[in-house]
Amino acid sequence: MSKQFDIGKMEHRSKVWLLVVSVITLAVLIVAAVRENLLADWQMLQSQYATVLKEKATNVQGRDIADQFAVHFRQNVVPELNKTDRCITCHLGVNDPRMADQSQPFKTHPGRYLAIHDPAKFGCTICHQGQGLATEIEDAHGRAPFWDYPLLKKGNMKAACTRCHEMNVLQSGLLVQADTDDRSALSEHVVLGKMLAESKGCFGCHMLQGKGGTLGPDLTYVGDKTRHEFDFSHFAKEEPREIEYWLQKHFLEPTEISPGTLMPDMDLGASEANALTAYMLSLRRPVRVPEYRSFENKVAHVEVTGKHLYRKNCASCHGMNGEQSEVPGIRTPALNNADALAAADADYYRSIILHGRSGSTMPAWGPGKGNLSTEEIDLIVGHIQSWQREGAEVEAVHADAGDVKIGRALFGGLCGNCHGRSGEGGIGNALNSPNFLAIASDRFLAETIIQGRPGTAMAGWKHLSAQSVSDIVAYMRTWQPVASSYQSVKRKLQNPKTLARVGRSLYDGKCAVCHGQDGKGGIGIQLNTPDLLRVVDDRYMYRAITEGRPNTAMPAWRHLSSDEVAALIAYVRSFEKRGRVKLVAAPPRGDFTVGEVHYKTSCQSCHGEKGIGGVGPRLANSILLSSASDDLLYHWISQGRSGTAMKGFLKVYQGPTGLAREQIGDVIAYLRHLGTRESLPLLRLGMGDVAVGEDVFRGSCSSCHGVDGEGASGPQLNNATFLASASNGFLAATMALGRTGTPMQSMVHGQEGLGQIAPDRVADVIAFIRTWELRDAPRKQRAVVELTSSAIGAGKDMFGRYCSGCHGLNGRGMQDGVAYFAPALNNQEFLASASDGFLLATIARGRSRTPMRPFGEGAGGIASLKSEQISDIVSFIRSWQK
Repeated sequence: MSKQFDIGKMEHRSKVWLLVVSVITLAVLIVAAVRENLLADWQMLQSQYATVLKEKATNVQGRDIADQFAVHFRQNVVPELNKTDRCITCHLGVNDPRMADQSQPFKTHPGRYLAIHDPAKFGCTICHQGQGLATEIEDAHGRAPFWDYPLLKKGNMKAACTRCHEMNVLQSGLLVQADTDDRSALSEHVVLGKMLAESKGCFGCHMLQGKGGTLGPDLTYVGDKTRHEFDFSHFAKEEPREIEYWLQKHFLEPTEISPGTLMPDMDLGASEANALTAYMLSLRRPVRVPEYRSFENKVAHVEVTGKHLYRKNCASCHGMNGEQSEVPGIRTPALNNADALAAADADYYRSIILHGRSGSTMPAWGPGKGNLSTEEIDLIVGHIQSWQREGAEVEAVHADAGDVKIGRALFGGLCGNCHGRSGEGGIGNALNSPNFLAIASDRFLAETIIQGRPGTAMAGWKHLSAQSVSDIVAYMRTWQPVASSYQSVKRKLQNPKTLARVGRSLYDGKCAVCHGQDGKGGIGIQLNTPDLLRVVDDRYMYRAITEGRPNTAMPAWRHLSSDEVAALIAYVRSFEKRGRVKLVAAPPRGDFTVGEVHYKTSCQSCHGEKGIGGVGPRLANSILLSSASDDLLYHWISQGRSGTAMKGFLKVYQGPTGLAREQIGDVIAYLRHLGTRESLPLLRLGMGDVAVGEDVFRGSCSSCHGVDGEGASGPQLNNATFLASASNGFLAATMALGRTGTPMQSMVHGQEGLGQIAPDRVADVIAFIRTWELRDAPRKQRAVVELTSSAIGAGKDMFGRYCSGCHGLNGRGMQDGVAYFAPALNNQEFLASASDGFLLATIARGRSRTPMRPFGEGAGGIASLKSEQISDIVSFIRSWQK
C-alpha cells in the first residue's frame, strides 16, 4: 500500500527552506550594504588616507587637515567638458606635496601639471582617460569591456596633451617645463615619437592633417580610435586586447598582426615602438571648447627646410640620403645619382612629385592628393638637387693648361656619343663650327661642360676635375686653326692700299654686321674714330682680330689667313687718313684701391660694376688690357673718344667728372687689377626694350627656337644654365654671325643669311631673352625626336633588343611581369615629366651605380648605338604618351 502524501509536513519543509533562503538573502543584502556603504574600495582607501594624514600631521596646519578629513565622495564637475570625474575620491593626495613619498593612489601628482591645470577646471580624464564616474578601481580605470577609452599607461600619459596644446609647443620644451622633477625619457615620448615618424618617412604613406601619402590609412585622428576599430584576430589568446599593445606590436611585427599589409618592417627597437605608440595616441581631435585650447604658449614659426620635408615624406622609400630605401623590401629608384641629377632639371622633379606615377607606389603629392604646397615641393626639389657636386671651379679651367691627348680620350668617352667623335653633332649640337668656337670663351665651354643644360640631352659633368675639363677644352680648341703670327701679318702690311681693297670685301662680309658700314659702329664699337685709329698700333688690331674679346660679341677670327688679317687691318686703317699720334706718357700707376673709388664715381655708370660692361664696352678683359699700354689707357681716359659717348676725364677737358693726372694713374692701376681677376661676372643685363625684343623674337626666332625659347628645330634658349653662362656678347655674336655648318644663319641685316633683324634691335631681343631668367614658372620642354611611323617602328625594334629585358615588353616594368625590375617608362606621368633631352641623355649616358648602362656610341656600355638609333628609341617611348 502506497504511503499517504503528508501535506502538512511538506508545508513545514517549504517554510523552513523559505526561511533559510530569506536569511541568506538578507545576509547577502546586509553584506552588500556594508560593502557598498562601509567597505567599498574608495572608503577603505580614504580610511587608509586618514591614517596617513595623521602620520603627516607634524604641525598645527597638518593636524587641522587630519581632523577635518571625512570619508565621502569627492568629484570635479566640469560642465564645459561634459565631465564629472571622481578620481580624487581615491587619489586624495594629488595636490598635497607631503605625499610625494607615498605610493599610489595617495602620491602627489608629479611636476607642475596641477599648478597649470586646476583639477576643478579640467578634471582628470581629459588627460588620463578612464571612466570618471566610476569608483571601483577596475571600472574607474576603464578596463571594462564596454569602455572605449581606458586609462593611459604611464609611458603614454603625455599623448593626451595635444587635445589642448599645439604639438610644436610641446616639442619646444613645454613638457619638460611642466615635468620639472620628472625629467625621465617618458616626458619626451610623444616628441620622440613625432621625430621618429618624420625621420622614418611614415608620412610618405600616411596622411596627417590633409598632407602625406595615400598608400596607408589616414593618421590624423588615429588616437581617437577605440579598440573595436582594431583587428585582434591574429593575436594569441593570452595577448591583451589593448590599443597600446596593438600599436606597439604593429610597429615591431607589422605582417604578423596584419598579413598582406604594405607596412614594411622598419627594424625598430622596443623603445622606438613605444615612442611611436605614444605619438599615435596623441593624434586626436582637439577639445571643442575654445577657451581650453592653449594659444598663449605658441612658439615662433619654425622655418621648414627641404631636408625636413624630404625626410618626412620621401625618405622611407628613397632613403635618407636618396641612395636607396632603408626599409627592407622596398625597391625604388635612387635619387642621389650623379647621372640622374645631371640629366634632370627642377621641372622634372616638380612634375613627378606633383602628379606621382600611376601604377606604381609613387603617389601624387599635389592638391587633392598629398596636398603639399608649391613652396613645399620646391623645397624638396631644392634638397634633392643639393646632392649634386659643386663641380670644378670654372676659373681654374684653361685650354692652355689642358692635355690634348687626354682631352681627346675624355671627349670620345663622355661627349662623342652625343656630339659626334669630331664635334660634328648628333643628339647634341655641333661643336666644331668655326663661328661657335670663335665666340665661345674657355669659360663658356667650361661652364657648359660642368653645369650642362638640365632638361636637355646635355647633362653636366660635375665629377670632372678642373684639369680634366681643361683637357677637353684644349682638345676642342684643336678644331680651330692656329692663328697667323703677327710677324707674318706685319710682312703683308707693306702695301696697305692694295690690301685695303681686299679688306673691304672681308670687312663687309665679316665685320660690318657689328661695326657698321665704314666702321660707324652698331652692335660693336665705332672703329672710324681718330681716337682709336691714330693711337693704336697694328699689333693691337691684330690681337683684337685673332684673339677677340672673350665674353663679348667680338669673336676670335683665328681661322683667317695672314693675308686676310692684314687686309682687314689695312682697310680699317683707311678710315683715318691722318697718321698716328705720339701718345703722352702715362703717370706712374697709382693705388688701385683709390682707383676703385674713382672708377665707381666716374666710369661705372657706363662700363658697369668692376668693368663687366654696360652701355659702354667691357673693360675687365684680359686680352684688351694686355694689348693696351698704360699710355693708351691714359689717352682714352684723359681725352676720351671723339664721336662716341666716351668723354675726356682730365680736368682740362671738362668731362663728366674732373680727374687729376695722378688720379687717372690710380684708375689705370685698378683696371690692371681687374685684368688679373678671371672670376668677374658676365654682362647679363638686358639693355634694350623688352616689348620690342619680344615682337622681334616672335617674328624672327620662334620658328626655330620656340615661342617661349623652349626649342624646336633649334636648341632650347630658355634654359637657366645656358642663360647664366652666355654673355650678352655671346648672344649678339650668335645672332650676327650664325653658326657655320648648322641651320643657324646670320639673322642681322647686312650679312649673308636670313638678315631679318636690324642691328639696333639685337639689344632688344637680348633684353627679352634675359626676362626668362626672372621667371619661376616651369619652362616648356623642347620636342626633339620625330614621331614618324618610320622612326617609331625603328625605335620599337631597338627597344625590343636593348631595353625590354629590364623595362618590360611594353615598357611597364613589373606590370609586364615580375622579372622586369627596371622602372616603368610607359607611364603617363613620367612621360609628361621627362623631356626628350632627359630620355636621350639617360640612354646615351646611363646611370652609374645602377643596372642602367650607357648605350651611346663609344661610351663603353653593353651596346654602342648611334645618335639616330637612340633618337628612334625615344620616338618609340614617346609614342606611348597620350
